[in-house]
Amino acid sequence: MNWRGVNGKTALATLHLRKVVVGAVRKNPIIGFTTEAEVEDKIKRWLQLSADREGGRKRRLLAKEGLGL
Repeated sequence: MNWRGVNGKTALATLHLRKVVVGAVRKNPIIGFTTEAEVEDKIKRWLQLSADREGGRKRRLLAKEGLGL
């Protein structure tokens, strides 16, 4: 999954889930003033950094060093 659906992945920008997330943010009284564009920017950044979650960075580092995992 990525924002635009590049390389045959699912495009989050076209899914109903995008509207659900934006709506949930808007209902939060602390950050409800946030614009849709700001929420989308945060989603895009979260997706960009997703490869480093769940040990992804560590696996890549070990593979680069030839240690495998």
